[in-house]
Amino acid sequence: MNLLLRYAICAALASQTATFRASTRLVDVNVLVHDKNGPVANLAKDDFAITDRGKPRAISAFSMNTANRVVSSGPLPENVYSNRSHSASGAVTIVLLDGLNTFYYGTQFIEQARGPQHFEDQALAFAKAQLMKFVKDLNPKDRVAVYALGTRLHVLCDFTNDSAQLEKVIREYREAMVTQAEVADPAPSDFHEKYDVDESFDVANDAAAQKQAQSANASRASLTIAALMAIANHAADVPGRKNLIWLTARSPVAGEAIGRILSRANLAIYPVDARGLLTSFDPHFHPEGQDTMLQLAEASGGRAFLNNNDVAGAIRKAADDAEVSYTLGFYIEDDSLDGKFHELKIRVDRPGLDVRYPAGYYAVKDEATAAARQREMRSVLKSPIDSAAIHILARMDREAAVLRLGGAVDLHDVRLSESAGMRKGTVELFIFEQDAQGGVLRQMRRRLDLALNPQQYQLYLKSGVLFRENFEPRRGTATVRILAGDPASAAMGSLTIPVSLVK
Repeated sequence: MNLLLRYAICAALASQTATFRASTRLVDVNVLVHDKNGPVANLAKDDFAITDRGKPRAISAFSMNTANRVVSSGPLPENVYSNRSHSASGAVTIVLLDGLNTFYYGTQFIEQARGPQHFEDQALAFAKAQLMKFVKDLNPKDRVAVYALGTRLHVLCDFTNDSAQLEKVIREYREAMVTQAEVADPAPSDFHEKYDVDESFDVANDAAAQKQAQSANASRASLTIAALMAIANHAADVPGRKNLIWLTARSPVAGEAIGRILSRANLAIYPVDARGLLTSFDPHFHPEGQDTMLQLAEASGGRAFLNNNDVAGAIRKAADDAEVSYTLGFYIEDDSLDGKFHELKIRVDRPGLDVRYPAGYYAVKDEATAAARQREMRSVLKSPIDSAAIHILARMDREAAVLRLGGAVDLHDVRLSESAGMRKGTVELFIFEQDAQGGVLRQMRRRLDLALNPQQYQLYLKSGVLFRENFEPRRGTATVRILAGDPASAAMGSLTIPVSLVK
């Protein structure tokens, strides 16, 4: 393998901790602690106590994260690519502009007494303008990524502190709401009153409308979950606090369903109602979607911002929330993975503090069936952003008509079993050639079975699991996408290499 790639691999893996992943699972919990003056930054591990459904847990991992802590490893060498950030920050902010779950009504529906629809019709444009206001005044410590959700997830800008770059991509983004309110939430028919027809006509029309709504909302929920999973996987390697600021009007998914996704991702959700201040002459009016926003914030350790026209200020508050945070880790055995929700209680041995953390986690076993692995592969392959759940580092060179690919999969991210002094596991490697639209032109698969003695195990921790493939790309190949999967956990990482950049 090229010496330059070997050097890059060693440098990338040098900072990893050699944690053996087997019959225990580390549960990480991010905690915010404030007093009347702001964030508290002088706590130690012994100041915290954590219980899991009433059972005390020993804190095995502890760190304090600050937004000012940025460690850069410098740019990668030419033709070398990684699916992980080249710098580590104590906090990141992810903003999601949601055009899928912000409904449009149209003027014909504004007169109906179903709430202030005109606010929602303008919500996405309003949120975009407020986001522009936020990025114009970025702090030096901010690292921000901006995504947009429509019929699919769009990457507007990945993690950066470049205010001008963020302004440009947000300004050029043509926001569009793709869900019509009358389809997703149809009003009852009243043809029999308007046109003096039999009431059975309304019954039949309502039944058809509800069936269409169920289909539309199921599709909306599926797209939303896929987008959240992609974002969570992409940020998997980021240490410290990860805040997802969700500019939306409503969620098609209950808090429990999203909680199951995010409990492993350690991602705090900050729903911001993009409709701003909602008013109504009806004293009993309660805006749809806000209950779910509150549930999501509480479940993940974030905050919900509702009925407020200062959306830019809400984004700023959410970003500042991560100025100082603590990560607590405790181990649970496999027999505790009962698939149920585990409520957490965290206490700090100091008076006068406000402590905020996720309400709990779902103790779900890794679904490592063949069907689960196929679902994960399809999800990762469709995602416009790479998954960092398993670290992949690769070099690709061009030699005449042949592409020469070599790289390594980080063994730290692979679950191994241990027996008679040997550590065993498997890495499934997939190499896809894709056209400009993401269509698969060719697929190559390799299964790398591992049986490592202690010396080999230590060596592989430093070098990674190496792979190599030489091939002549098919006509129309725009990108080469590498997927590395762990059959034991169904985890999967991905790395996308644009062929046009390969020299």
